[in-house]
Amino acid sequence: MLEFTMSRVVLCICGVVLLGAAAVPFSGICSSEEDVWMTETADSIAGTIDGFYRSEADTMTLRGWDMLPDAGCYFSVEGRLVILCDGEKEYISPISCASECFSLRYDGTVTLKRSGTGIAPA
Repeated sequence: MLEFTMSRVVLCICGVVLLGAAAVPFSGICSSEEDVWMTETADSIAGTIDGFYRSEADTMTLRGWDMLPDAGCYFSVEGRLVILCDGEKEYISPISCASECFSLRYDGTVTLKRSGTGIAPA
């Protein structure tokens, strides 16, 4: 009877070790998927700004809740870079036009205007 109980205890311990070994890579996969998603969001914001610059429109209004994934995120544009922050990490994407510095939070809006060499907040 003791051998049966000990074999079950050892089997449970091995199961926990295998489960722990599988959980670590899975958490890394989930983290990298979030990084990819945030990088794609930064690229999308940069594409929107570049598209506005190449268009014939004079002004464009950006709303944070339409562009950002959640309330903890914000982005800023500095020169030729879009910097998306989620509170912990920064994701950077280049833009082709020069820009004056501005930032946008989830609950804010910003109106942009085209200038001679780039864009600027209105």
